[in-house]
Amino acid sequence: MSEAVSSGRKATVNRLVADPERELLRARARQELVEFGRRAYRAGLIPGLSGNLSIRVAPGEIWVTPSGVNKGFLAESDLIAVDEEGNLLYSTGHRPTSETPMHTAIYRVRPDVGAVCHTHAPYATAFAVAGLDLSEPILPEVIIGIGPIPLIPYATPTTQEVARVVSEVMKSHQAGLLANHGVITVGRTLAEAYARMESVESLARIVAISRALGRVNVLSPTEVERLLALVNGHGM
Repeated sequence: MSEAVSSGRKATVNRLVADPERELLRARARQELVEFGRRAYRAGLIPGLSGNLSIRVAPGEIWVTPSGVNKGFLAESDLIAVDEEGNLLYSTGHRPTSETPMHTAIYRVRPDVGAVCHTHAPYATAFAVAGLDLSEPILPEVIIGIGPIPLIPYATPTTQEVARVVSEVMKSHQAGLLANHGVITVGRTLAEAYARMESVESLARIVAISRALGRVNVLSPTEVERLLALVNGHGM
């Protein structure tokens, strides 16, 4: 790249649009990616070098976590900006997460989404490995805040195929289990996407324990309608 510095030092790329207002959004996005990376690591959702987070600060500008860096120990200078096709806009030398195609594919089909969270949350990922979804209506807060959580068919991680498969399902869902891979959630903000991730993991753990106890009570269609009516009427 023309901006690269080739002397053994990290290569810096900066193709960002100069805009004082957008710079405030960039600064906030970088702070949130660092903060929620630490939260996810401490919660055991992204062990080792796994997992990735992103925030769309404006049309055509997405900030992502880097490849090969533990998300619990990120610095703001580690973060990278790409456009919605994955082209590099800003980096101090790190490569963007190898799952960037999956993130950008979701943003292209979901104009309402402002953030994407992908982890290997253990209980939820165990369901994904077992080939089980979390779509039954069990907990009111999940029905209201997330909806059904489908099992997304397996595709090789980091490829355009996984980007295609995941984005197709996430057109109409807020969370999904990636078969033999992990979990993905979306939100208007990273705080919302991360809260949904915590809720998915909590649900998976509760369902696993309930099955071990011998029974999982599923809410009736009538009760689901009542819950959704509360939301539509702003009752919760």
